[in-house]
Amino acid sequence: MTALSRYEKLECTAQYFASRDSAAEDVIAALGTTTLVLSRSDGIPLAHWDLGSLVELDSTESGVWIAPDDTAAEFLFVTEPTMIEAISTLQTASKGPAKSRGFGKVNGVLLMACAGATLAAVGFFTLRDRASDFLPAPVLAKMQDSWIQSNDALLCTTPESQTTVHALEKKLNARIVVLETAKTPVTGLPAGGLAISNDLVKRADSAVAMAGYLTLVQDREAKLKSVNTAINQLPPWDLAQLFITPNAGAAQAEKVTMPALGTASTLHPSALNLLQKRNLTVQPVAELLQSLGQINLAQFLLDASPENEASADLVSDGAWLAFQNVCDR
Repeated sequence: MTALSRYEKLECTAQYFASRDSAAEDVIAALGTTTLVLSRSDGIPLAHWDLGSLVELDSTESGVWIAPDDTAAEFLFVTEPTMIEAISTLQTASKGPAKSRGFGKVNGVLLMACAGATLAAVGFFTLRDRASDFLPAPVLAKMQDSWIQSNDALLCTTPESQTTVHALEKKLNARIVVLETAKTPVTGLPAGGLAISNDLVKRADSAVAMAGYLTLVQDREAKLKSVNTAINQLPPWDLAQLFITPNAGAAQAEKVTMPALGTASTLHPSALNLLQKRNLTVQPVAELLQSLGQINLAQFLLDASPENEASADLVSDGAWLAFQNVCDR
């Protein structure tokens, strides 16, 4: 039996969060006579929520957020229309329209125009593995800035190095920063930024070699989207905040483990095309790969690429030397 006579039994799957920072857990929500019963997929009871105390936290076209009361840290995301309608009916009958805790809840028109429409458009909770694909560019840029600021102690920069930094950024169409003690050659950042290690800077003989290596990294990242995957692993509430909170990104960036980017063991034809489009000679890139121990990849690059004339370096020898010494203090 249930609290509504028209339903002998009413159950649905839902997503349970023990707190805002917790990962989602798939549960079974069953409507009882006086409570909403939550059970794990193996049938073990998880919680009983009093139907008369339920609080609607927020709603989108995808579903409704529900908490057991005004003070609870835990909450539930329900997408089953029949269950949503049943809970709403019971709340209306007992105490009028469902209460709202207030956060994330704005005027209906503004909600549709801003948070609700955005979340519904991307199917946020049903397509969470692609949520970061739809993040606005300013939010990604804010996350990038925050990550760089949080690693300020590791950053290397001098006025003399900026000529090379700007030349690389122009060639790669990406922000470039140098980290003194990075464990990996390249770390990916939101908005396409690249944090490169001082060791990689020291190994490269020229700006062309560096730009070519980073071009291979960019081509691989364009296919794997490692940074997007890292952002998608944020706790659900933090990921949602990136869509619905103005100037979001700073706090969330500190919770993301930015991925190490590599060049893989083989190259896609698009990488070779990109090198050619950017007028970057392969020989310096191959030499840098060899110094990093990627012998097979270096040979593959040389074998697969058509012979071309050496391209002019991006900066003067003096500017490159200043860049190589950027972390020397």
